[in-house]
Amino acid sequence: MKKLLGICALIAVVGVFFTACPLDPDEKLSAKERVEAFIDDANEENWSSLKAHTHPDAKKISQANAAFWENYFLDCDLTIGIINGYIIYFSDNLIHYTATLKEDEPDNYKILTIKKGSTVIFE
Repeated sequence: MKKLLGICALIAVVGVFFTACPLDPDEKLSAKERVEAFIDDANEENWSSLKAHTHPDAKKISQANAAFWENYFLDCDLTIGIINGYIIYFSDNLIHYTATLKEDEPDNYKILTIKKGSTVIFE
């Protein structure tokens, strides 16, 4: 029985380790997968991980630190919505966001802009 509990504890620790790891920078993601990963990180309040989802051509890339993202997404429960090519809509109840994505390298998309309603919050 102690052996079984030890194995279960080890599995739990390994599971936490892998779910808490930041996004692999070499992983290629489609536009939908990128926004899903961004939403997962925002909902888990992994503010320092969000910049990895943004395109290097974005004008505010240098401002996109943890405090920047926390200011916009603290206490949000984001869900993905309509997908229209490289434009993806997501929301938090009554607040709607629009993300525009651009290919960073072949088959790897990153967020170029985010609008909160009609206001651009990241570009």
